Amino acid sequence: MESAQLRMEQISAIVTQRNYYEALIARPKKPECYIKYIEYEKRLEKLRRLRVGKYGHAKGRTTLSDYSIPLHILSLYSAAAKRFPESLELWASYIAYSLTQASNKLVSRVLSAAIAAHPSHAAFWVMAAQFEADGDETGKGGGNVDGARKLLMRGLRFFKDGNSLPLWIEWIRIELNFIRVMEKRREAFGLLDSQSNSNDPDRSIQPEHIEHVDQALQTTDDLDQLPEEPDTPMTPLDRKIDVTELKGQEALLSGALVRVVLQNACQAIPGLDIFDAILPLLHAFESPLRPTLLHFLYGQISEMYPNSPKALVMLTTRPLFKYCTAGKIMAVSGEELVDLLGSTILHLQQLCKDKSDLKSMSEEFLIFLIEMHTILKEVEVRQYVSAVIRKTVSSAIKRKTDTPKLHQLAITHYENNEAINDGLQLAKTATQRFPECLDLWDSRLGLLLKTNEDSPATPDTLLVFQQAIQRFPGSIRLAEQYTQLLKHQHTKHALNDQELWSSIEDQLDITLKTCPLKLDESRQSARYPPLNVAEVYQRALTECPSRRTLPKLTQYLSNKSILSLNFLSWLLDFKSIPRDDEKEDLKSLEDLHELVISHPNAQLDQWINYLSFLLINKKDCHKAGQLLAKAKTSLGRKAFEQLEQKWMLINSSVDDVTAMQVEQ
Repeated sequence: MESAQLRMEQISAIVTQRNYYEALIARPKKPECYIKYIEYEKRLEKLRRLRVGKYGHAKGRTTLSDYSIPLHILSLYSAAAKRFPESLELWASYIAYSLTQASNKLVSRVLSAAIAAHPSHAAFWVMAAQFEADGDETGKGGGNVDGARKLLMRGLRFFKDGNSLPLWIEWIRIELNFIRVMEKRREAFGLLDSQSNSNDPDRSIQPEHIEHVDQALQTTDDLDQLPEEPDTPMTPLDRKIDVTELKGQEALLSGALVRVVLQNACQAIPGLDIFDAILPLLHAFESPLRPTLLHFLYGQISEMYPNSPKALVMLTTRPLFKYCTAGKIMAVSGEELVDLLGSTILHLQQLCKDKSDLKSMSEEFLIFLIEMHTILKEVEVRQYVSAVIRKTVSSAIKRKTDTPKLHQLAITHYENNEAINDGLQLAKTATQRFPECLDLWDSRLGLLLKTNEDSPATPDTLLVFQQAIQRFPGSIRLAEQYTQLLKHQHTKHALNDQELWSSIEDQLDITLKTCPLKLDESRQSARYPPLNVAEVYQRALTECPSRRTLPKLTQYLSNKSILSLNFLSWLLDFKSIPRDDEKEDLKSLEDLHELVISHPNAQLDQWINYLSFLLINKKDCHKAGQLLAKAKTSLGRKAFEQLEQKWMLINSSVDDVTAMQVEQ
C-alpha cells in the first residue's frame, strides 16, 4: 500500500495486527482462526479502496497494491482449506470470495476442490452447475450447458433417493432455461414457424431421428455412454449445418431431453415430494412447451402411483392450482372457480366411495378441503367447503373408514377456526372410536381447557381428565395439562391452597406407586424439561402456594422419592420459592447447591454454578476455595482442569466489576 494512503502509525498497526494473526494461525485449533485473519484482510482491502478513491492514482492505472491483499486472502483461504477441509462454512466463504475475483478459472478450481472435499454435499454440486450453465451476476462463467449436464451426472453417483433431489431440480432448471434461450434465438432469426412445427408430435421429427436423439441423450441409465462433444467453440465461419444435428436440436426444443431427465428423476426418487418440487419450475416456464411437459409429468404420476390417494387428489385437483416457489395459488377465479371446485369435490367424493379400501383417501380429501378453506376468501364458498368437511368426516365415520389422523386434521381445523364446540364434539367421538390414541386425548383435553378459561371446570370435565391420565399414566403431556387444570381451579377459587396441594400430592403418590415408563417428550420450553411424570407433579408442588421453606420442601419431596438431578437443577433456576429473608435464602440455596453436586450424576456445569454462586452471590471466597479442593478429588483430571479454567474466568470477571465499582 502506498505511504500516501496510510500514515506511518497506521502501517505500524497493520504490521502488528498481521503478526498477531500469523501467530494465531501458526498452530490453529479451529477454522475460525483463519476466518478472523481473512475478515481482517477484507476490511483492510476495503479501507485501501476507499483511500485509493480519495487520494489514489490516475484512473486506469494499476499498482502492486491492487493485487497484493486479494492474493494474500486467497492464499489464506487455500491454507485454511487444506488445514480444515471438513469445514463447510470455510468452503462456502472461500467460494463466495472467489466469485468476487475476475477469474473464471479460480472459481472453477475452488468449486472443484470443495466438491472433492465434500462429494456428498449437494449444495456444492448445484453451485458448480449453476456457474457452468448460467454464470454469476457479474458475467463470469455461464454458457457451458453441456459441462453442467456432465457435472450433475457425475454428482448423482454420490447420492441416493431423496438426497439427490437438489441435483435433479437443478438439472431440470438448466434444461428449461436452455430451451428458453434457444426459443428466443429462433424467434430472433424468424424461425417461429419451424419451432411450432417441431413442437407438434405429428410433424416435428421422424421416428428414426427421435431414436437417434434418445440414444445420444441417455441420463441415469448409463451415464458413461454419453458421447463426448467437441471442445472447439462455434465460430462465424461454421456456416454449414448438418441435417442430423438440426433434427437433434429440434428434438431438444420439443422437450425430448427434459422428458428424459424428468422420467429419470421420478424413477430415482421414490414418493411424490419430487413432483411438488418440479411443478413450480414447470409452471414458471414461459414457453409453448409448458402444457406438454405438465401433461407428461402428470402422466408420470398417474403411471407410477395409480393407487396412491395423494396422487389421485393431486391429479383430480390439477386444474384448480398453479404452483410457485411460495406454494400453491389459485389458477381460476369467480364463477369458473365455483363451478370447477364443485365438480372437483363431486369427483373426489366419488373416489372416496370407489376407493373405500384406501383408508387414507378420506384423509387426503380432507387435507384438500382444509387447504381450500384456508386459501379461499369468499364467505359463501368457505361456508360450502366447511359443510363438505363436516359431511366428509361423518361419512368416513359411518363407513368406518375414519382414522386417527382424519379426526386429528378435523379437530385442528375446528380449533384454528374458533369452532371449539364442533371440535369438542368430534374429539369426544374420536376418543371413543380410538381410545388408545394419545394425540386425540391430548387434543380433547386442550379444547376442554380452552372452554373453561373464564370459569371453573365442570365435574364432567374433571372426569374426562381423570379418564385420560388413568389410560395414559406415563404421559408427560397429559400430566402437564392436568396440573394446569388444577391450577386453573385454584385461580377460580374452586380449590383452596390445601386442596390444590392435596390433589397434586395424591396424583404424585399414585404415579410413584405405578412407576410407568415415559410415553412422550414434554412440550415445555423450559431449560430443564421434566423427564418423567413424577417430575411434573414435583414441580407443581413446588409452585403451589405454601409456607414450606426451600429446605423443608426438598426434604419433603426427597422423602417420597429420590430427586433427579434434572429436577434439582430446575429448582435452582426457579425464582418463586418463598423467602423469609435474604440471609436464610442464600443459606437455603447453598444447601441446594450442595445437594446438586452430591448427586452421583453431577456434571462439571453444576460445580461451576456452585462456585459462581459462592463468589458472586454469597461472596465467600474461603468456601469457594474449599469447594475447589473438593472438586479436585471428586472430578477427573481433565474435568478439573476445565473447572480451573472456568474458575479463572469467573475470578477475572469479578475483579473487573469490582474495579469499575471502585472507580465510580
